[in-house]
Amino acid sequence: MSFWNDMNLLTMLDRRKCEDYINSFPNYKVSLPDSDGKEYTIHFTALFSTSTAPTTPLLFLHGWPGSFLEFLGVLDILRKKYSASDLPYNVIVPSLPGYGLSEGPSLDRQWSIQDASALIDKLMVGLGLNGYVAQGGDIGSYMARILSVESEHCKAVHRKSDIDISAKTDANFCSQLQSHVSPEGRFHCKAHGSRSKGPRKGAGI
Repeated sequence: MSFWNDMNLLTMLDRRKCEDYINSFPNYKVSLPDSDGKEYTIHFTALFSTSTAPTTPLLFLHGWPGSFLEFLGVLDILRKKYSASDLPYNVIVPSLPGYGLSEGPSLDRQWSIQDASALIDKLMVGLGLNGYVAQGGDIGSYMARILSVESEHCKAVHRKSDIDISAKTDANFCSQLQSHVSPEGRFHCKAHGSRSKGPRKGAGI
């Protein structure tokens, strides 16, 4: 205990400095309809390009426990390297449904990871960012895989986590994925890495 007392963490943490750093990035909230007709408020931070040249939409999906803060370092590098006029990407970092500044899932029905993925896909399409690339770890890895299977707008994925399955078809993947999701919404990665498990389009290996 003396170690932690000597560290004096409360005085070391500059909360206002942290807030200023977060607020230095553009933050947005949008209302998106789910398949049941309910509207959900989703938060995201983003860097939008104003370049007239073709740009690549990038979607970064955080894990659990985690938040959009995981990717602020990436955004910081990009905004220092590029201006909006020459940024080659449109970068979207959402707070997943039920995390951080995004509204939680409905309690009126069973909420699945497919529901969350579909809502994030609507965010990207609603922003006009078709043909996007998704990257995720932990829960974000599950969502990226689902988007690669179920959304025509997701053209490629890179995942930091994997699950130990031997799916032969997309339908098999989705059914086996559900067996790894508890009713409370907890997720467990069977294995970590970037190994490919079954067919998927544009996956990062």
